[in-house]
Amino acid sequence: MSQRIANYNIIETISENGPVSVYKAVHTVLNRKTLLKVHHSDDKKLIKRFESEARIVAELNHPSIVAIYDYGRASDKDFYISMEFIAGGNLNDYLEEHALSLDEKLNLCLSIARCIAVIHKHGYIHRDLKPQNLLVDTDGSVKLTDFGISFHESLKRTTPDGRLLGTPLFMSPEQINNLPVTKQSDLYSLGVIFYQVLSGQNPFDAPNFGEIFSKILTYKPRALNSLNSKIPDGFSELTDKLLSKEVEKRPAKIDEVLVVLKEGLNIQEKDDSEINVKKTKSNLFYFLIPAAILLIFIAYFVQKDAQPKSPSLPPDTVNTAINKKDNNVTSGNNIIKGDTEISLNKDHLNQPKKKLDREIIAPKKETKLFVNTYPWCRIYLDYQLIDTTPLKDSIVIKPGKYLLSLQNSAYPSWNDSIEITANRTNIFNYNLDSIFYKLELTVQPWGKVFIDGNYYGTTPLDKPIMLSKKNKTILIENQYYKSYTDTLFWTGKPLISKNIILDEKIKN
Repeated sequence: MSQRIANYNIIETISENGPVSVYKAVHTVLNRKTLLKVHHSDDKKLIKRFESEARIVAELNHPSIVAIYDYGRASDKDFYISMEFIAGGNLNDYLEEHALSLDEKLNLCLSIARCIAVIHKHGYIHRDLKPQNLLVDTDGSVKLTDFGISFHESLKRTTPDGRLLGTPLFMSPEQINNLPVTKQSDLYSLGVIFYQVLSGQNPFDAPNFGEIFSKILTYKPRALNSLNSKIPDGFSELTDKLLSKEVEKRPAKIDEVLVVLKEGLNIQEKDDSEINVKKTKSNLFYFLIPAAILLIFIAYFVQKDAQPKSPSLPPDTVNTAINKKDNNVTSGNNIIKGDTEISLNKDHLNQPKKKLDREIIAPKKETKLFVNTYPWCRIYLDYQLIDTTPLKDSIVIKPGKYLLSLQNSAYPSWNDSIEITANRTNIFNYNLDSIFYKLELTVQPWGKVFIDGNYYGTTPLDKPIMLSKKNKTILIENQYYKSYTDTLFWTGKPLISKNIILDEKIKN
């Protein structure tokens, strides 16, 4: 017998991620296929986020956004959203199944940008733009979905306690560092998508989260037109700007992206549903060029006869623009503000220390910084990767306040606000083992583990969870047992073991 949720018969399971399942389903009365997103939890915060997603999608109500049909409660712990089913699959599937020409890829990028324009026009920031959330129908039209962590720009918020929300490969530097997220954060993710569509690869792909974050914050991808000379220079330059580490260097809004795509690259929309890349310039264009040259020629001689001659200016009156090197510290690597807890792979714990770029503002007075850490760590100042401990020498730096951040792939990232005093060597010492502790967790019979709303996996876990010493809320879920909720307190030990036995549900 097929599974049924509310008025929907489940055809197949598309994905399961923590308490959220996505199904292909059909309405029992309307016989309409639907994408059914179900939240299996009674956690009030998560349910509130789920309800917010339903409201956002309903408000947008646009052909470029996956439509919402229904929202409701299927049981005490099951909430669902019924959405438009797109037969073509997501962007990754579409790219794998279709051998697209360069023009078709550019068309696709314009369609994706138009989706972003819709949500930004309504004041929303998506925060999780990625190919999996861009659905391409059989006719090639693109629709945006999954607004689970979206919010309105008027909130101007970061995530509480430094928690990461989003998909690592497509996160902006400010998301990783838990800095305020804006529409330009979405534009950064859009740049990653553009790069992947045109090159076939994600520029920040790496074996683990630590390396991914490091590349996002320090690595500058090769220009697209250097990978493929047929890619228009304008599109390559646009993608470079979208991928700028510094927010202010990206386009200010999606409209600027659309202008470059539609005008600068001669991508033109015939109507609301059709977009065409013009390979040649119009006949009118070729008519206007000689006409304009003729008018300029005539105007030159008219002006020459009508105006009195003026003496030539001496050469030294010409203003010459001098490009000075910008020495300000810019975005760097993986600093996650506050209390981000992502278990990173230990494969790189014993990697050879590589000294990296350590250019910092040249101070007016001799001031030095020295950092001691245990174990080794990469050091960042205001998001710029400086060096790796143990340091061979102190760092010459301008006095002032900085955000110092440490990264070791076996620990969550850690940051600290420091102040550098002039005319001295400023020494800072950090022991990561005194900042974090390990939680060894066992659950009987088994359960999905959530700590402060972040999903850590299903028990048995393959390794302890690394946590900071702040109090946290743990939630264990098993659909056949009562949910377990408790507060985690650090007891002062480097390793805390916790055994949880779930209670059976009361049968009616």
